[in-house]
Amino acid sequence: MPQFAYQGRNARGELVKGTLEGPTSSAVADQLFSTGVTPVHINEAKAAVAVAAGKLQLSFGEPKVELADAIARTVTWYRAHGGRAVRS
Repeated sequence: MPQFAYQGRNARGELVKGTLEGPTSSAVADQLFSTGVTPVHINEAKAAVAVAAGKLQLSFGEPKVELADAIARTVTWYRAHGGRAVRS
């Protein structure tokens, strides 16, 4: 399975970083939500290493987020926050 580098925020709003293994970025997002981390960025680890090394790689034609995935993530986030909308 591929490795994904992530950045997210924990329940206190602190930035957390790391890598997780998963079949897709959506699966990694689900893992993060289940641990109380709200993902901000998730990238395949090899791409994250290239960006960290200063080698920006642009790729076109990558699959876009499907509507069903966006809805599933939104519902998961909503449930993780007790069904309440968060206001800034």
